[in-house]
Amino acid sequence: MSKTLRRVLFSLLALFLVLGVASVAGFFWVTSGIGITKANPDADQRDEAVYLVMIRDTRAGGNAELLKSGDASASDVGRTDAMVLARVLPDESIDLVSIPRDTVVDIPACERSDGSKSEPAHTKINAAYAYGASAVVNESASEAGMQCASRTVSMMTGLTLGGSIVLDSKGVEGVVDKLGGVKLCATAEQAAAIPGMPEGCNVVDGQTAFDFSRARDGVDDGSDLARIERQQQLLQAVATELRGLSIPGDVPTLLSMSHDLGSHVTATKGVISLGNASMVLSTLKKGKIQTETVPVNLTADGNNVVVSESAKAWWRALAEGAPLPTK
Repeated sequence: MSKTLRRVLFSLLALFLVLGVASVAGFFWVTSGIGITKANPDADQRDEAVYLVMIRDTRAGGNAELLKSGDASASDVGRTDAMVLARVLPDESIDLVSIPRDTVVDIPACERSDGSKSEPAHTKINAAYAYGASAVVNESASEAGMQCASRTVSMMTGLTLGGSIVLDSKGVEGVVDKLGGVKLCATAEQAAAIPGMPEGCNVVDGQTAFDFSRARDGVDDGSDLARIERQQQLLQAVATELRGLSIPGDVPTLLSMSHDLGSHVTATKGVISLGNASMVLSTLKKGKIQTETVPVNLTADGNNVVVSESAKAWWRALAEGAPLPTK
């Protein structure tokens, strides 16, 4: 697999890892090292507890080895190659609306972590985090980046977000390993193209699961659609394991996951709580999981996408706690 492959969009997996596991782990965040930033100033007026979950492709903090990249610069902020709007209706449903990384949007001028201010831009949405974070890798960088990404999404959707979470790839790997691995099924072609991936249905570790979900070049037909199918398989595998967790019986396991997530997670104040953990785990057991991608249209050059006019109905449904429209 090429060392230059970009990280795949883990938007669906991110919700379960962070709201399902890190929320419980976050109850013990003082010892785990999970970063907590200031709350969204508009959180009291939030729309049906809609949150922005992101995964960034930084090579810093031990992520370079997992990403098979030789660049381990400590100043690598990374871009958010996974962005998903997550809504949990208690005991009813977990709704996940993915925003494609190549969606062209207006990014506002943002206060940056180094005290400067970025210029407004019309570019891909996955750059919004980096516009705020600048090149300083610490909690303030994450906070500034998260604020810029949240403002960009709010401008695009009209939603007032309840908060945001950002996770890096080492957190994904650690949680899968602490779950004892997950069961994934690969065809002979997939197994041949993805290093370490066995053919058939097998329990695999975090690194292998990560590679299975992010591979694109030389795997299946090389399309994003085929890759999304593998992401969804990983999502279901993780969800199956999480459904088996209980409180307080599995607190030792959750604490161990908390230790692994640690510095790989940053969340706005109030998002990570024992109450949120209980709500998500209960909904996992009793409710349904709905995964969608916001409607988009190709740009004139065919290289990127823009949100379609029909997306307005999706934003309205998220805000009002209504069912998501059917495509």
